[in-house]
Amino acid sequence: MYGLMEPHAYAQQMQREMIAEIEASKPKFLVQVPTPESWLRQPASASLIFDWMSRYIKQNFDLVGVAETVSTDTTRYYWDEEAARYSSRSLPAMLVFRKKAAAGE
Repeated sequence: MYGLMEPHAYAQQMQREMIAEIEASKPKFLVQVPTPESWLRQPASASLIFDWMSRYIKQNFDLVGVAETVSTDTTRYYWDEEAARYSSRSLPAMLVFRKKAAAGE
């Protein structure tokens, strides 16, 4: 992700290519690590992928897992209904999303 966040002429093009690859692969699961350190996002970073990701996840996925880092040696895990009720905290977390079932599935 670092190359996508660096302020250079190809950042938006690289982000568009990543978006196209994700959409074409039609993933059943997505894992998101929404911490600044995970992406090395900078003030001058292109934000196209974050805007897209927010919409794409909301429209196509359900939150089914959360791994919340409480300390260097403690992680809390939330699954299924407990994950669905999870509200973002100031603690770093890894989020697991599963593709929503299509009608008739």
